[in-house]
Amino acid sequence: MDGITASGGYDFRVRIWDIFEGSCLHNFEGFSATVYGVVFDDTRLAAGAENGEVRVWDRVSGALLASLNNGVGVPAQIRACNGGLISTGKNGALTFWNKSWLGAESTVVAHDSTIVALHMTDSNLFTGGMDGLVKQWDLQSEHLIKEIPTRYKDLRVIAVEQEKLIAITTDDSHTALEIWPLSSETA
Repeated sequence: MDGITASGGYDFRVRIWDIFEGSCLHNFEGFSATVYGVVFDDTRLAAGAENGEVRVWDRVSGALLASLNNGVGVPAQIRACNGGLISTGKNGALTFWNKSWLGAESTVVAHDSTIVALHMTDSNLFTGGMDGLVKQWDLQSEHLIKEIPTRYKDLRVIAVEQEKLIAITTDDSHTALEIWPLSSETA
């Protein structure tokens, strides 16, 4: 999949691109709202739209495999994980979809507000919400390990690098880069 990427947008479509050729390889249509999150593997593509719908297509044939809705709206973040999917919802919901990508296994209310950032390591998931919290989850059990309050409530980005958790947060007039150490067993 080198040189291949996907994008969604305001035109309610998802596109697969060859970034080296600068060409669109495939269009996926059918949403009735802005597409915010896209993820794909060798055979499937999943995307989430503003209205809460997650659509899954066969990447080769373009056939729609499923149109899902976890009832929590705006899956702005969607990631492939351990063969399944993880998506976020506007009310702080975190949905774990099954390995077929065709149904939800569980939904957890992870934050008191919209989840705006996701980052995954081999064993952990980090979520950041508009509630000013970064939460660390065990991917295997889907249980919360710990939560870390941030300086400002408007969280923009989270990442994990070199055993450190990094967050960028803002308020009306300030921006903060926050860094916390992580032990090797939790990162």
